[in-house]
Amino acid sequence: MQEDPHPGPLPEYREREADSRGAGPLARTHEITDSMTWTQIYDPLGAPFLSTLLAGSPIVLLLGLLVAGVSAQRAAFAGLAAALIAAMFGFGMPARLAAASAAYGACFGLLPIGWIV
Repeated sequence: MQEDPHPGPLPEYREREADSRGAGPLARTHEITDSMTWTQIYDPLGAPFLSTLLAGSPIVLLLGLLVAGVSAQRAAFAGLAAALIAAMFGFGMPARLAAASAAYGACFGLLPIGWIV
């Protein structure tokens, strides 16, 4: 007998998986996989006001550096660093996922610029 790949109180997903076996790859697009291991915590500090300050700190840093006359590139990299630090240490995001999110964001921002140029 096979071991259940999805133990826990999720019988509807097990039923969906059983129904989708042999139905092709499109039927399996909504199965739970091992890659879904991190769930974002919206209030990591236990106080909504402090969690909001933590989440807003990269933008405050970015805008503060721009007002202070720092070059846009340096301010952007400082904002990125602050966002990664807040995500990993404040919200508990895995470093690999944070790096992938930063790379995806860079591609998402640079693609329209490259398309125009």
